[in-house]
Amino acid sequence: MPLIPIPYARRYTATVSGSARKRVTCFFCQASFEYEITGRASGKGTSALFLDNKGAKERSLAHARENLDAALQRSHAPVPCPLCGNYQPNMVDILRAKYGRNYDPNAYARNRAGTTDQAAWQKARTQNNEAAYRTFIEVWPHSGLTTEAKVKLYEIEGAKGEQAWPAARRRAIVIRILFTMTVFGAIAFLSWKFGRPY
Repeated sequence: MPLIPIPYARRYTATVSGSARKRVTCFFCQASFEYEITGRASGKGTSALFLDNKGAKERSLAHARENLDAALQRSHAPVPCPLCGNYQPNMVDILRAKYGRNYDPNAYARNRAGTTDQAAWQKARTQNNEAAYRTFIEVWPHSGLTTEAKVKLYEIEGAKGEQAWPAARRRAIVIRILFTMTVFGAIAFLSWKFGRPY
């Protein structure tokens, strides 16, 4: 006899997103600065025997908000000190988890000191060359503009490949023609030598 599942409750899931301002005192220069962190969290609620559907929806939303608040309080984003350019020790751990344990994000602190990623991005776009975009990516690994820099790098490398493509294409065509001529020449020679047409 097959078992027939009987629904006994309705489950609700809510997802919320939000942001919070984090205040940090720099470990290196003792300057105080703020940055905004964003996050997303979800929560669940259950309506047993379908008796409290509205309440379950509200509970799932309340749990999502609580989870978001907790996540924003314990989260840190890698943002350098605007005065000295150094990442804080807990931020260094985040960047090392992403880029490898030997990565030293504070190696470029002097390049970041007293400027923003926006200003550095404008400078890289003005120079518009491979070296400028690579430097931007190394100096500003946390920036949202790093993705745009990688796209620009890809475009530059693609343009180099397109410039090299016609010569490579011509070389491939010449090799194919020579190979074809060699094969037909060998067939013609064998036909002449042994007197049988192929």
